[in-house]
Amino acid sequence: MSDSPASRYLAVGGNDAALALEEAFDLLVRSDFPNKTYLANFEIPGIVQRRDIGPGQVFNFREIGELTDPQNYTEGTEMLGESYAFDNGSVTLDPYVVRHNFLPMGQVEDDQWEPVMPLVREHVEGHARLVDKRGFAMLTAAARASAKTKTGTDGSTSHVIHNGGNVVERIGATGITAAYPATKTGAHQLRDDIAQGQQLAAEDDAPYGGITAFMPHYLKRVLAKDDRSFDRDLSSNTNDLNAYDIAVVDGVRCVFTNNLPSTNIGATDLGGTAALNLPTKYQGDFRFNGATGQPVVLMAWGADNGRAPIGYVTRSGPQTFTEFQQRKLGTLLGSYHRFGWGIIHPPGSVEIRVKNA
Repeated sequence: MSDSPASRYLAVGGNDAALALEEAFDLLVRSDFPNKTYLANFEIPGIVQRRDIGPGQVFNFREIGELTDPQNYTEGTEMLGESYAFDNGSVTLDPYVVRHNFLPMGQVEDDQWEPVMPLVREHVEGHARLVDKRGFAMLTAAARASAKTKTGTDGSTSHVIHNGGNVVERIGATGITAAYPATKTGAHQLRDDIAQGQQLAAEDDAPYGGITAFMPHYLKRVLAKDDRSFDRDLSSNTNDLNAYDIAVVDGVRCVFTNNLPSTNIGATDLGGTAALNLPTKYQGDFRFNGATGQPVVLMAWGADNGRAPIGYVTRSGPQTFTEFQQRKLGTLLGSYHRFGWGIIHPPGSVEIRVKNA
């Protein structure tokens, strides 16, 4: 009986499983990325306007100015069309960001542990963290943005494109723990600031929609000190004291994250290098004792029709590559991502910040 051909159909060079490795690495990075990022996963509807893009560097999102109030009309009078104004919010693509690792073939053969899965996790989480950190810096910039106007089609009427973002400020001499101590008093102060943020945005005609508040995990501990957060006699909220689950406060969905900006972000931070600086749109001093203060809660309103507070453009999310290098007898694993954030409609954003004075 002759032998069956045992073609090594997964082989590339000296690596018998190279094609399987390539497919598994790519599949895991692509599928797991949306589960690791808050701002780019879009399970929180409307707070980010996303566009998957093709060729180009700058991508525009249309903004429309507020029209004048309707006016009394006398039948028979000719309607010539009232003044209006459009403008563009733009999002610029950032340079590529990459992660890469080299696996020597001998080390892989000798290792009793499989190295790819831990590396996949690090690649996915690294890209997700960077997307969120840059996105939260942009959401802070949206909340700090000034009002914007534009002359209408009649050449004289000034139309309000938007009223800018909103800021609630609280003094904390030594930072967030001084501004919001982990006590009932601290919890009440935080809830009042969240309510004030809602008020300010509503008064600036923020789009109607669900509100999400992003904040550090420390503030979850603060909110847990307030018995009202768990009072089912007064509301049907989803908070659970025993499960330490705080999902909604005063109608605002709470999301706890480590990725809000809190440092002096410069050209070589958040993936920037001396050779290729971090884009200036993300840079700023976000320390509590800096010139402006530290964002400790960022609120975003869900909206449609181009009125989300920030926009995100990407070319299909993170991509991967694997290459068996015969000259080095090893495999190069890599992942790369190109994306960008920009301000779209600031009234849908509020920054609650802490300053030292």
